[in-house]
Amino acid sequence: ILDQLEEQAQFAAMMAGGAGDVDVDAGLAMIRSVVENFANDADTGVIGIDMSADGIGLDIFSNFKAGSTLGKMFDAAPNTEGLMEALPAGDYVFAAAQNNSGGPFAEITKNLMEADALGDFAAFGQNKVSMASPNSYMLAPSPPFGGAGLFANSVSYIRGRDANALKRDYGASIEAMDGVDLMEGMSYSASLQKNAISIDGVDVDTYSTTMSIDAEAFGGGGAAMGGMPFADPNFINTILFGPSGGPSGYIAAKGNGVFVTGSKNSELLQSAFTASGGGASLADNEMLQAVRGKMPAGRTAEAYLNLNSIFEQVLALAQMMGGQMDLPEVPAMPPVGGSATVDDGGMLARVYVPTSVITTLAAYAEVLEDLNPGGALGGPQF
Repeated sequence: ILDQLEEQAQFAAMMAGGAGDVDVDAGLAMIRSVVENFANDADTGVIGIDMSADGIGLDIFSNFKAGSTLGKMFDAAPNTEGLMEALPAGDYVFAAAQNNSGGPFAEITKNLMEADALGDFAAFGQNKVSMASPNSYMLAPSPPFGGAGLFANSVSYIRGRDANALKRDYGASIEAMDGVDLMEGMSYSASLQKNAISIDGVDVDTYSTTMSIDAEAFGGGGAAMGGMPFADPNFINTILFGPSGGPSGYIAAKGNGVFVTGSKNSELLQSAFTASGGGASLADNEMLQAVRGKMPAGRTAEAYLNLNSIFEQVLALAQMMGGQMDLPEVPAMPPVGGSATVDDGGMLARVYVPTSVITTLAAYAEVLEDLNPGGALGGPQF
């Protein structure tokens, strides 16, 4: 399987013009090392299902041999305490937290950077310092066709002993993105303005990133891409991030950490400041609390997907496009949750799906089936 993966990755890199600055061989060597270590060090594996009236939980537990490479790596890890509490209160689509300051995630990050498998990709987003720090992330909903971009309304929190140093290092990683060629026909431009504005008495950097795509480099000539009809590849970036074509927002040091927004949304940043100071935060959300309570204690990483926000955006989009379907009402649902807990040479991963999410998805599946009986083509064609 690994040999086939290597062949496919090499072929994909060749088709992409050499994959720019990415060292495919180094990346594959690292993947092979991880897989081989897992096969050699694994001791016990258990899968369990927990069913109740509230929802279904799937647990996957792996334990590694004492004294082995992975056994030592998974011996202990810091938890996510206080990270979700730093995210602003309000509606959200997705939220996550992970503590990379120790344990397996820190080791994986360290190995990834030292291997230089990503080449110039290593400069992206968070640099070596911030990637090894406890961090959390929240994506808030954006109105359909609102022009902001689906991923623009976001905020990240990076915790560290020296917030100003983290801010400086993060800004440097943004500047390092400028002029990076992802692959032939795809390049990044980036800029940073230090202490450009002040929000709530805090000096804030502004940054801008844009990924440019040359359709002709993909054989499209501006009208097609990879043989598929495609008007403008850069339009995808506009949909994802708005007119800027990439994350472009604020970087601010506050308290024990740094906040980074995906757009120049001062209200979102102010709400994050409030949360970090002990005010209202995302962790106060009752629906989120209900699912967090289903997760194991001492979590090293956790993530939550709020389908309510997704349904609201999809239904609003359908109405704007003139949809007249009689759709079931969407109840208030807790999020789908997932977590990873590391301790004593093992890891417990859990995914939890609330009952209301299951029943709502089943109801919509029935509606789609009624609208399209037999499949997209109306049933088998003979």
